[in-house]
Amino acid sequence: HHASDLLAPITSPDQRQTATSVDQGSAGLGERAAFVVGALVASASWQLLLAGAGATLGRFLAGPRGRRWTAALGGTAVLLLAARTALGG
Repeated sequence: HHASDLLAPITSPDQRQTATSVDQGSAGLGERAAFVVGALVASASWQLLLAGAGATLGRFLAGPRGRRWTAALGGTAVLLLAARTALGG
C-alpha cells in the first residue's frame, strides 16, 4: 500500500481491483449504483474521520502543553541530527 492510501483509501489497489473486477454484464444497474454509493460513503466517512482527528490534534498542539511537546520533540530531533553529523553519519 502507498502513503496516499491513508488519505484516500478508495484508491487502494485492493479496492481498485474489486471495482474493475465487477462483471459489467451480470451486475444490474442497481448493484452498480449501490457499489458507487458505498464507495462514496466510505470515502466521505474516512475524510471526515481524518478532518476530525486533525482538528483535535490541532487544538492540542495549539495549547501550552502541545507547544512544550513539539518544542521538546523538535529540540531532540535537532540534537540527534547534530550528533549524527558530528559523528560522520
